[in-house]
Amino acid sequence: MFRRLVLSSVLSVNLGYTFFLFPLLGILLPGNVPFTVYNLLAFMLVDSVWGIVLGTVIYLLVRLTGMSLTRAVTFSTAALWAVS
Repeated sequence: MFRRLVLSSVLSVNLGYTFFLFPLLGILLPGNVPFTVYNLLAFMLVDSVWGIVLGTVIYLLVRLTGMSLTRAVTFSTAALWAVS
């Protein structure tokens, strides 16, 4: 369960941020976020780390508190948005 959860959270975070936010920021703020390979790799690296953190938090919430998976995903996503 842990591997699938981390893999799916890494994929979803990368889809959401790297493949949506990176081009959007490149269009809206071309001076600050230019379309370069280094920026793309940086987005992917940071988003992968946040996906691992998100998957780990969700897994721990489900295992330690007995929370349902849907509630754990909602709570951890909201908490990580508040933290960042």
